[in-house]
Formats: sequence, C-alpha cells, structure tokens
Amino acid sequence: MRRYNHTAVALQLSTVFQPYLAAVQHPLSALGWRIETQQMEIVLGACCPGTSPTMELVMTTANALQDRNTPPVLSILTAAYPPTAEHLVDTAKSVGRLQRLARTAGEQVEWIVVVDGPGDVPPLAEYADVRIIHAPMRGGTSAARNYALAHSTGKWIMPLDHDDLVDGAGMMQALHDAKSVPHGWFVGQTVNVDGSRDVKRKHNPGAVWPPRRLEETWQCPLQFHPNIIVARRELALSVGGWPAIPGVQDLGFVLFLNRHAAGAEVRHCLTHVRRWEKQTTSQEYWLAVKREDFHLLGAIVNAERARHGLEPVSVPDPVLARSKTQYGGLHPNLSSQRSIG
Repeated sequence: MRRYNHTAVALQLSTVFQPYLAAVQHPLSALGWRIETQQMEIVLGACCPGTSPTMELVMTTANALQDRNTPPVLSILTAAYPPTAEHLVDTAKSVGRLQRLARTAGEQVEWIVVVDGPGDVPPLAEYADVRIIHAPMRGGTSAARNYALAHSTGKWIMPLDHDDLVDGAGMMQALHDAKSVPHGWFVGQTVNVDGSRDVKRKHNPGAVWPPRRLEETWQCPLQFHPNIIVARRELALSVGGWPAIPGVQDLGFVLFLNRHAAGAEVRHCLTHVRRWEKQTTSQEYWLAVKREDFHLLGAIVNAERARHGLEPVSVPDPVLARSKTQYGGLHPNLSSQRSIG
C-alpha cells in the first residue's frame, strides 16, 4: 500500500475531502488510531521521534465522503455462527457485488454481521463493506439477527444466512420496483447455489397477501421460501423482529409481518441458497424442532386471533407434510389472491 506524508495528503486531496481530513488529522495523528467508515479507511501511524506522522488512505469510490450520510436503501442482516461459517467469504463477495451495483445507482447497501457466540469469522472487509458485531454469548439465529436489526439504518432489511449468496442484479431490480408498491414486505425467487430449484414450492410471482392472509392459508411448505424476505425496517421492529424459536424463525417473522401489513411476491431472484451437510435443516433433529416450532407459532397466532374475536386457524403438521399426506398443492383459498401485475 502506498504511503503518503500527512501534510502532502492534506494539500493534494480535493476540496471535497479536506474538511473531513482536517477534522481528524490533528488530534489523532499521534495516537495510532484506526478510523473506519463504509467507504473510507484512514490508518494513522504513531509518531516516531524525528519523523512525521504518516497515513494510509484507501478510498473505494470517488464520491466516498459525499454520500457517506445517505441512508442505506437496504440493510442486510447476517447471523454468523463461527463453527459453520466456512462459506461466509462467498457470502461477502456476493454482498460486495451488490454494494457496487447500488453505488452506481446512487444508493447504499449496508451489511451487518453478528458473530453468534465465542469465536470469530474470516476477514471480510476485503470483499465488502461490513460492520461486525460480536454477541456477548450465543443466542441463536433470531437473537443475532435482532441485534443486527437494532443497529441497522436501512429503509428495508433482509436476512442473509452465512452460507447463502445475495443476487445483486435481482435485488437492485426488486428494490427499484418496490418504490412504486406500498406493501410492507416482499419475497422473491431463489435458486440453489448449484443452479437447481426447489420444486416443492408453487411460486406465484405477482401474488399479494393482504393482512392475515398467510395465517389463514397456512400450509407446509409455505407458498414461498420465507427466508427470501425483504421488509420495511420500522415494520420489522414493530413486530419484535424474529421470534425466539430455534428452527423456523423466518416463518414466524413473515406471519407476524403479515398480521399488520400486506406483502407481495416479486419475480426477481434475490438469493442463491446453499444446500450442504452442516446446515440446520440437514440435521437429524430438524423435523422434531420444526414440529415444535409450528406448535408454538400456532398457539401464538390463535391466541392473538382470539383477542380480536377471530376464528382459530388450522396449523399444518410438518411431519405429515413431509410424508406428502397433507401437502398436495396450493391452499384452496389462494385462488382468491389478487395480482399486482
């Protein structure tokens, strides 16, 4: 990395950067402090006797400081569990591609990674602009995502598992389309990392779910992959984020979102999902966890419906669904869904 004398840098940088540089170089130049922002990193070298402080300046975009205060259009929230975070670098590369696409469109995308418990994750800053938060103890996926949600600043938020990839082009198109649609959340399409598709779900791009429609037409598998969801940040916070369950947090999250706001399914691919032996859904205990989670979510949904004088809904059994004795296509009530185009 090329080194610059701090005085020379102050003289040579354009006037756009000089006010920011002047604000930090004098009080901190001798302290060896490291200052990081999403688009600019300044490393201040410690003063040595008889030498001048030096700085290493890295700018990833020409307008780095001009748009530093622009609120992100999207916050990506990732819960990273160190023992199984071996694909996190691939995730970072995909986020970096999305961030570069966003900057060319005058937008920003922030990425917040919460390390869930002891341990650490591979270096990520080389691949994407990222904020890493270490949880004080392991709390599980929901807790880690909720920590990230609390620190997010984007208009929209989305979860991204630490072994999945975000589709940059698809996400940018979906965010563009969302500007003209008043829904509180939307879901998109997904493909597996190897290019195959999930044939169990009957995708319906253009479908709209009015408030409470998902709980009233609850089926297993759900009509869409609940992990591929983008929600307005304020709505996500108002429902309490992801529920404290170990398995189907995303199902609970979208059910709670839909209790208060309509959502839609878009045609764009938003993520590439990895299927591998260390993910939770590949473990022997998964089906038992899923069944207990469904039971709890059903109790929550029906208790809340009772408070509003609504009839209880039927909760599907994931064990029966897996044996194909219950799931045979879309729920009959889905035929009444209206379309957005």
